[in-house]
Amino acid sequence: MAAVATIELYTASECLPCERSKQRLNAMGASYSEINIENDARLYDEMIQRSGGAKTLPQIFINNHHIGGCEELTSLHESGGLDYWFDEPLQTLRCAVVRDEVVCK
Repeated sequence: MAAVATIELYTASECLPCERSKQRLNAMGASYSEINIENDARLYDEMIQRSGGAKTLPQIFINNHHIGGCEELTSLHESGGLDYWFDEPLQTLRCAVVRDEVVCK
């Protein structure tokens, strides 16, 4: 896959929506950078500023464009909206949460 998108995730340990977002991106074959804000007030403030005030995790950016969190990522994926950011369409997978884990087929 020839991705043109830069994906950044602001995350923290023990964050189930963060794990779900990473699992979904991994299952789609997308690469991303993880920014763990745990114990780093500067990164937390940076996330809030970049996201326009969002304080929940994860916060996801594609090519510096704030798309939101886990629910927004899921919605974009299911609607095919993520393909806009890539040279080639991402894998079309149906994903569901099973026992706190994203399973894609």
